[in-house]
Amino acid sequence: QGFKGIISRHLARSGHLKVWVVSTTWTMCLDHHSIGSAMPIRSRCNTHDGGVEPKVGEVEPTWGTKVQELAERGIELGAILDFYAMLGSSIMPHFDPRTSTTNDVVRQAIIPLSWQPAPSHPFASSNFLGSAYATVARNGEPALAQRMVSHNWGNLFAHTVAAIIADALDTPTFGNIIDRLSFAGLSALRADLEQKGLLTVVYWVCAFCINQHSCICGGFGPEPPVDNTDFKKFDALRRDKVTGCVHPICACSVAKHFNSHPVQCEMNKFDAVMAFLLRHCPSLRQVIVVDVELDVFNRAWVVAELVEARKLGITQRMKVLDEHSLRKAGNVQRIRVENCQAARPEDVEEILAKIDDIPQFNKDLEALIFDDENGLIAGVRQ
Repeated sequence: QGFKGIISRHLARSGHLKVWVVSTTWTMCLDHHSIGSAMPIRSRCNTHDGGVEPKVGEVEPTWGTKVQELAERGIELGAILDFYAMLGSSIMPHFDPRTSTTNDVVRQAIIPLSWQPAPSHPFASSNFLGSAYATVARNGEPALAQRMVSHNWGNLFAHTVAAIIADALDTPTFGNIIDRLSFAGLSALRADLEQKGLLTVVYWVCAFCINQHSCICGGFGPEPPVDNTDFKKFDALRRDKVTGCVHPICACSVAKHFNSHPVQCEMNKFDAVMAFLLRHCPSLRQVIVVDVELDVFNRAWVVAELVEARKLGITQRMKVLDEHSLRKAGNVQRIRVENCQAARPEDVEEILAKIDDIPQFNKDLEALIFDDENGLIAGVRQ
């Protein structure tokens, strides 16, 4: 399965395969028919949007068409497992499940595996295209998600994948699944999920379903002054947790869209995507992945998604590592959305601007998590 499975399926569909092998300094295209020349990754720069503007005459989407496009970018559990099987071998050789975060995996694996050269300029560094990894995994075929995953990128990627599998198996904790994600246990785990008919469950995970080439791949945002207190946090986010090296910068030519382009932006529509999915999939479920540090409750987008899902009447399931993590979650101090953080400060501003009554929002948030009968923590204990 894993990498070989993806290769064989891709060859069966198209008879042609391009695999991107990435290191911290070079990117090489290994073509099924020929081997292309190595090309350097774009030099690291401190641009916010990646330095690419929309092309003249480019057809702009409407808000509704963009929401539908995002909602139809689901990824099957089997494809998530195929991707995970490549980590530490075919892609991101330094991947360490005990250390590598989702942020690391997005930068070192998801982005490299979801770009390709433009047909007219196959080896020109300024003519690379990129898609969401979910689009690549499904060969461009749309898929509406049955589950929407809320998680934080600072969490260990292995824990996020284990929590998704725990959801598929309908278990509240994922600690016992982590060992099964090892090289030795992954095949047996996949066979177990296949036997239960769970590999085709479709998930919406922002790391896979957002086109990272349309937003973050070209840089790390504005760099704070070195003597600023925010610089340490900024510098940590742009470095790989295993190697300590600054993540490589993508050389694609995809136009970047952030809050200043609200219709084209893919990172400001999670609530709309949730509502769209619920209309087309009444059994939609939200999966909340809780990290061991409980940082998920401090992420602005996550708490906004929690309250929105409850307001829409979406079934919610929280996944924790183990019983100790559950007790720890029960002791979390009061959560205030105005104190939550996001990778981009403008995201927090946008989220707060959508809330009419912040004190009431905070009360609803606390009840959603801690209510003795209907709270998320109570749901795990049941």
